[in-house]
Amino acid sequence: METDNYVNKSDFMAFCDEHYPPGVLSKTMRTERRDRIAGWLQGIYPPPRGNWRYRVINRGYNLVDFPDLGLKEVLCLKAAEKNGQIEKGMYGEWRKVVSVEEYYDILLNTHVRVLNHGGYRALMKALEKDFTGITRAAIIKFVSMCSVCCKNPRQQSRSHHSAGQKIVQLGSITREFNRRCQIDMIDMTQCPDGLSTYIGLYTDHWTKFVTLFPMVGCTAEHMAYGLAASVYPYYGPPHFLHSGDGKEFAARVVALSIEKWKGGERTVVPRAKEALMYMRETVARTKELLIQLLNARAAREKVEGSLPWGTWLNRIMYDINNQQSGSTAQSPYKRVFDRAVVSTSGESSSSTPEQSTSSGGSTAGSGAKRKRRSSSDDNSAVITTYKTPGPTGVPRRPNTFVAIDNKR
Repeated sequence: METDNYVNKSDFMAFCDEHYPPGVLSKTMRTERRDRIAGWLQGIYPPPRGNWRYRVINRGYNLVDFPDLGLKEVLCLKAAEKNGQIEKGMYGEWRKVVSVEEYYDILLNTHVRVLNHGGYRALMKALEKDFTGITRAAIIKFVSMCSVCCKNPRQQSRSHHSAGQKIVQLGSITREFNRRCQIDMIDMTQCPDGLSTYIGLYTDHWTKFVTLFPMVGCTAEHMAYGLAASVYPYYGPPHFLHSGDGKEFAARVVALSIEKWKGGERTVVPRAKEALMYMRETVARTKELLIQLLNARAAREKVEGSLPWGTWLNRIMYDINNQQSGSTAQSPYKRVFDRAVVSTSGESSSSTPEQSTSSGGSTAGSGAKRKRRSSSDDNSAVITTYKTPGPTGVPRRPNTFVAIDNKR
């Protein structure tokens, strides 16, 4: 196993972005603020003002060279004394200031390569010898997300219960589920199902759990109606709602969906956000999988004319959530409900569309294999992709959507 697979980087960085956002004065430091402090010490930037000036001067930041390590002008803080002595580490009596963007690489290297999954206390003690600015909460979160440590009950007890923290397992419902989610749309105007011309896509950042629902349009009003009818009754509103169509579109959807939902005074009002880069890749993979599943279902049903894809979304959503993720080595269904899926049909729910359509099962009592349908057979549905701009007046980014052509 590669070390990068022990902890999902995108999920951990999403946790850091939520708890340590830029522009907030705290003990943590983003790369931009660290560079500004270094620039002020070098004389490049003017001296800081107000509370920030007090923090910089009072804490005693310095730029230190380490010739033995080949490092120059490293932003450091003087190590605190313990029992009248200073414990020396890799940087001697200094502690390197770490930005939030560097958390993952430093924690991964120390936890896996140096300590060999030694638990959060050993990790925190090792980091205190060389670095400053890494919070206890981030260390506990990192260890709780480690796939190796999650399989060790003793390690979980030592690294979570003793710290008074709730155990976060990859396969259990946690506070992270439905906390940060993203909305997207798939264009089906070339193959409408009655009045439905779009598919709404609601993706949870933490588990990659997907919810699909049909839409009659692509405006914020249609998306808000879909959320109020197909998402909020089951999961409730998320804390953060991202959109691939921008922050303004997400804000409009939030306002309209909460108005339609009418969940009461205790209803969580999501904060509108623009889509994160790593989630764009996840959504793109989900769309490709959706196309494959629609193809497989259309070929299996032998539908003539327009496809009733609106009635297929529930089963397709179930199949998507049972596909194993490459980053977590688990399916979204497993991560949320922590149990294996029992297939209710004759085919495996975790198999790929190609496997379910091409692998011929034996007919009852005869043992004969199914005959594979040729792509040139009549009434075979073929799904293709194309690029199209959004409707007039709707802020949409260029994207790849779905079109279904029925060959007769």
